[in-house]
Amino acid sequence: MTAGGWRVGADGDLIVERHDIAASFLAASEEFLLAREAEHCLLHGICGGLPEGTLAGDGPWLATATAGGVTVGVGFHWGSFDLVLSNLDDPAAASALCDLLLDDGRAVPGVFATPDAAERFANRWIRRRGGTSQVRSSERVHRLRRVHAPIPVPGRMRAAVASDRAVLREWMVGFHRDALAHELDAPDAAVQEWLASHDRALYLWQGEDGPSSMAGTQGRTPSGIRVSLVYTPPEHRGRGYARNLVAHVSQAQLDEGRRECYIYTDLANPTSNHIYPAVGYEPVADVVHLRLDPPLDRG
Repeated sequence: MTAGGWRVGADGDLIVERHDIAASFLAASEEFLLAREAEHCLLHGICGGLPEGTLAGDGPWLATATAGGVTVGVGFHWGSFDLVLSNLDDPAAASALCDLLLDDGRAVPGVFATPDAAERFANRWIRRRGGTSQVRSSERVHRLRRVHAPIPVPGRMRAAVASDRAVLREWMVGFHRDALAHELDAPDAAVQEWLASHDRALYLWQGEDGPSSMAGTQGRTPSGIRVSLVYTPPEHRGRGYARNLVAHVSQAQLDEGRRECYIYTDLANPTSNHIYPAVGYEPVADVVHLRLDPPLDRG
């Protein structure tokens, strides 16, 4: 049924709502997301930048699940990206959100969530549509509140500028290939978007012979920000450049008044899972990317 611009469905005591107005979605989800800000840093960072007006057409799919008037889960999907699910205080919310997503005719390539939530969502998806699911990657979100200074190395942190376009392009392509296992579409446009953004920033570790490592910040939350896009080209690895850059970038965020920083690591990469705890990042929660391969002609 439809009420106040929302598509409403129910699963037992759960009510799932699709929000056509970003402001109503944020009002319904903000307290829930803030209660575990580190676990929800990706969702909060994305949703915090949503426009306040009506979302229509191919805009983001925004949904909340409530029980007894209390939010117990949140789902976000946009374009060709994976569905992102929050922590779910009611396990049944995964199935309810999946049903609403399918009823709305959204096609998603995968789901990004805690292992339990992702599995429950995928099981419901497969029961309704058939197909299979497969773990694409397993990650861990970390939180930093105090930097542990690493052993210094030659060089300094600096902000990336327009004259760095060539190296930024090369390293962004390398990051997506090495860390995400896919090719970056339109790398020149990606570099321009980062350099022009008011909400994101790129930094380089600058030595006498030029830059040797890259890191970015994005996805502001009320208390913090995510450190991302950490990349060191092969010829500069193993020398402590990334460790020092991440430490300096994180300290700069704290110095600006943020209480904490967040970072995701690939659990299959022992280097990143060693570097970040060494500078003060503590593990908070694990998440997985599940790929969904449903038939196209069944609903």
